[in-house]
Amino acid sequence: MLSQMTPVSRPDLDDLRQQASVGHDAAQYALGKRLLVGDAAPFSPREGVALVGEAARQGHSEALCLMAAHAARSGKWALAHQYLEQAAEKGEPFARAQLSVLAGFLPENWVVE
Repeated sequence: MLSQMTPVSRPDLDDLRQQASVGHDAAQYALGKRLLVGDAAPFSPREGVALVGEAARQGHSEALCLMAAHAARSGKWALAHQYLEQAAEKGEPFARAQLSVLAGFLPENWVVE
């Protein structure tokens, strides 16, 4: 029953800020994502991108993927590709899939119309 489920706790915003300030990549990524969309945090896209970028520079694979999307949205295709390659090298499945699609390698069971 749904009423018996325990809600998943999320890190407090102040805790994330403290962890991010000392360079914890997972906290930088989590806080950055929340700030990008205003999810239980103030809407602050510039700060969000900066934090996700810091996490990406440290090699956080999900941050690398998000920075790839940001770079692509800004028309920086080569940079987006570099971010995806770095994430794929770390084993990030989303990045591997995106690189496969970009290279034109679609799995047989995909339907493209």
